[in-house]
Amino acid sequence: MGNYGFKMRILLARDSIINCKAKSLRLSLPDERGSYILKPADRSLTINKSRDLVIAGKGFSSEKEVWLVAQQIRRSLLLCGVKLRIGIGTKIENLPATSLSFKMPYEVATSQSDFGEIFDKLSPIGIDLSDKQTLALELYNAYHFESSQRTRFITLVFAVETLSDAKKRSEKAQECIKSFQQTVNESDLDVEEKQSLRESLGNLSQESISKTCRDMVESYLGDKKYDGLIAKKFFNECYKMRSDLVHKGRLKDTGRFLEPWIYNLDCLVTDLLLAILVGV
Repeated sequence: MGNYGFKMRILLARDSIINCKAKSLRLSLPDERGSYILKPADRSLTINKSRDLVIAGKGFSSEKEVWLVAQQIRRSLLLCGVKLRIGIGTKIENLPATSLSFKMPYEVATSQSDFGEIFDKLSPIGIDLSDKQTLALELYNAYHFESSQRTRFITLVFAVETLSDAKKRSEKAQECIKSFQQTVNESDLDVEEKQSLRESLGNLSQESISKTCRDMVESYLGDKKYDGLIAKKFFNECYKMRSDLVHKGRLKDTGRFLEPWIYNLDCLVTDLLLAILVGV
């Protein structure tokens, strides 16, 4: 038995619960990676009465082995957060920093059924998640801990953006961009301004992030509706609102209230993450 181990602190958003009346819960990983005990930091509490929980592991033969197992547990917990629509934050001690700093949360989350069963089902998926997919999970879970409606809304849109991969524009569009670049090169602009314009034109060779996200949403969610709008159209409205908030700090349409949009965007992001990562 090795001498390496880890301790993971798990924080739940306000009014989020893991619906388990026991004082400990065994969570299993696939591929003979073992099982680990989830328990409250305060041992006098049951799991469903605590928002501060702990998982520990020991007996590993190397730091690398510790890191792989701890990250798999962490990603599986983040997937559970999406599946159950609650906020789960993690901090791994004695390892490179993987924690997020959270403010006090804002919205009441849902309860759920057997957390252990859900974890065991999702844990195999946590092995192969890319860095971008893991970041999308982090953003979704972090949004539950945020108090500002504007920040909550933007964080959900960012989670979708993180999942997207920009595609090249059409050949005709590429030719136009090359022509613009040639015009810039032959201009009498100063060196710095030329360089800035060349970089901006180079970015235009790929489709915009908003179009890439819309296409991705349509591909995975199809005709699903959110607040009466087909997924692609609903996200397009959300992206316009995101642009208003990022560039102006407020919505262009002052008659819109963010709270209902946040609720429906949460539903869309949850459905999208599960469709992409879990296939449901």
